[in-house]
Amino acid sequence: MKLSSLKHYLVGKLSKPQATSLKKATLPLQHGDKFDEATGQVYTEYSVPVPTGSDQNWSLQQFSVREYREKEHIGYEEPQERHTPSKGARSLRDIAVDITVDNIAGIPLHVLQSTPTWLVDRLWDEYVRSSRMSLEMWKVFSFLLRDRKETTLRTMRYRKSFNKPQSPLEVYMVPLISNSYDFVTYLSITTAFKLPELIKLSEIPNLAVLEIVKLRETDQLRVGDRLVRAWSIAASTEGAFKVLRILRLWYHKEITAKSLGYINAFPVLGVYDVRGCDFTGANYPGTGRLGWTTIIGEIDIRKIMAFYATAERRDKLLRDHKISPNGVRKATAEQMWDGAKVHKIRREMVPAFLVDSKESRPVERAYRPIPPSGPIPSDEFFMTMCKEKETWEFELYSAYNRLGEIREDRDLSMAGINVGDQATVGTELVNSIPLASIRLGVNPRQMPHQHRERRYTCFIRLKLLPVSEQHEKESPAVKDPAPKRKNVSGIAEGKKMKLGDVLDSFL
Repeated sequence: MKLSSLKHYLVGKLSKPQATSLKKATLPLQHGDKFDEATGQVYTEYSVPVPTGSDQNWSLQQFSVREYREKEHIGYEEPQERHTPSKGARSLRDIAVDITVDNIAGIPLHVLQSTPTWLVDRLWDEYVRSSRMSLEMWKVFSFLLRDRKETTLRTMRYRKSFNKPQSPLEVYMVPLISNSYDFVTYLSITTAFKLPELIKLSEIPNLAVLEIVKLRETDQLRVGDRLVRAWSIAASTEGAFKVLRILRLWYHKEITAKSLGYINAFPVLGVYDVRGCDFTGANYPGTGRLGWTTIIGEIDIRKIMAFYATAERRDKLLRDHKISPNGVRKATAEQMWDGAKVHKIRREMVPAFLVDSKESRPVERAYRPIPPSGPIPSDEFFMTMCKEKETWEFELYSAYNRLGEIREDRDLSMAGINVGDQATVGTELVNSIPLASIRLGVNPRQMPHQHRERRYTCFIRLKLLPVSEQHEKESPAVKDPAPKRKNVSGIAEGKKMKLGDVLDSFL
């Protein structure tokens, strides 16, 4: 055989697959595993939903309602362990309760209203024990338990924050609306939304506290006098902001003293907080005539309201009830635990409760006695210690309660709300209407204050104006002299129109 022929023979022989007598190995595959013959790999497939990048239906999602430092809150109690049998299956009642808890959002409210009291309490206990709550669940139970003489703060307040909101503002607004005022809303915004979206905040009839803070990271957030003017038009022509007590606009250079001419249209507004805005000078003529008091200085809003509440309380007890209060003034309260007991008393019993309430002594350590008269003392250590364990909404929540105490909730009654009996926690009067607090953006109180001002500029009006004066137009000191604005004023004065019809006149 020639050398070339031998070479071709050997190459062809080696290139042919060799027969083998080995059997296919048995792989230890588990249920659901798959085998790729090409690579010899064993793998398992999973179906994972793709993130939508939206907070749609956020009010139905359950979130943790326990705070990181809640054990330091006043009135905290360790949760009681639930006794479960070590052997045997669960009872049908327990199974039925669990199924109801998981599907309560689909049960009509009128069905739950006819549910026996013991079952409502059992369902609520299951939610409390799980430490998870959705806004819709809270709204249901706050309504069902609102007439109880004794409940907990969990039924009276709800909080949820979105550090990075992913949806338009309207997505968060709609679940916060209650036309029947079953609850009121506290909305805090520290992220950027478009101006037309902010204008539509007037569509939340039960908005009680509105806070918009401009941070360095949200320079595109544009809030100015024109926005306040748009809100004032909605208030005077559409009856918006009927229960808005506190309006806080921080670090917006487009907010000037001219906005003082618009805030009188808000019927029950009591606090206009404009720290870091373009307010120059110490005197603002015309505000006093409309009942506003100017506060300028380095002081906490809660101390301001505590001071006014104490003075009003003392005067009212002496004037209306001929009762001499004991001369100990309460400073700002510390954070109270969500599980703290809420008791309700008749409104006519409030004066006696304020003078002395022996049954509420266990939580008196929530307050520090300070002199009954004179300027409010500075106590940075006390305030810093409290703030470390406070929830993000507690500052304005406390101020809101204080303002309600001063006014005896008459502002809520003016809006047609049945305020009912006065709610109390220990020695404290709290808001008798449930309040839902939602924050869109980071907590401004936890951001580094690199370009922040400690100096407060705040306008306070404690008394309610008569209805005839609530629609008084701009004060002479702050009127806009520009002729081009007269057409907008004429629209607001002479004809009631929808807010959307006049936006183009000044936006």
